[in-house]
Amino acid sequence: MQNTGIFFVPQALNFSVARIDLNVAQHDITLNTLQLTLPSGGNIALSGQVENFMDILAEKETPLVQSFIRLRASYLDYADFSGLFSSFQKKETPLDPTSTSRNQIKKSALNLYLKFHPELDIQIDSFRHKFTLLTDLRSKVVFQGSSLLEFADMHFEYRGSPVQLNANLSLDQDTITPLSLNLLTEYFDLGTLVETYNYFGLSALQSAQKIAGKVSLNANLTGQINDASGLDPKSLLGAVQFTLH
Repeated sequence: MQNTGIFFVPQALNFSVARIDLNVAQHDITLNTLQLTLPSGGNIALSGQVENFMDILAEKETPLVQSFIRLRASYLDYADFSGLFSSFQKKETPLDPTSTSRNQIKKSALNLYLKFHPELDIQIDSFRHKFTLLTDLRSKVVFQGSSLLEFADMHFEYRGSPVQLNANLSLDQDTITPLSLNLLTEYFDLGTLVETYNYFGLSALQSAQKIAGKVSLNANLTGQINDASGLDPKSLLGAVQFTLH
């Protein structure tokens, strides 16, 4: 199948499908490639296996489907997916005509888990979020039950410094997403660190002519993401161990 597309109006998604190539053998599907072209010009290549796929078509009450998908991309821009992760379904009620119901991505994630029980292996050469560029991004994404999404063994480079990250996102609340994460980096550029976190709000750091040095960090943090506006900095709690070099 070639020259087709995926359109999902509520989330303003519009992906061009360059190619789909798959094999069906008895109860299983092998996805040789699913190539998507994104609005920014980036491309995604998906491949993998879906075991016992026929359980879904047979509408079994407890399907035994397992999915193992590999995602490969040379460049991804978060802007291509921003509509997906910020989308809500508005639902007026007599008491509150502006009330907002559950974030639709959480409903989709739950349906994805219940039907496919997926495991995702990610490799992205360059990933951009606004002014932040990560390179050599690698991660595994798995569900731990229906309400916990785990990003395991994630590592990437940020401005030439290697970073390791493990994170868990809880999906069982309607308008917020609790998270926990462990971040580990060694000999990270100190100037880059303070700039990334807006000089920690300290005027003395902002007015410094130069901030130089290296820092090693081991941070264990918890917090929450407001599904309508993003990470709430005031919610972050935890412990940070650091060594200055």
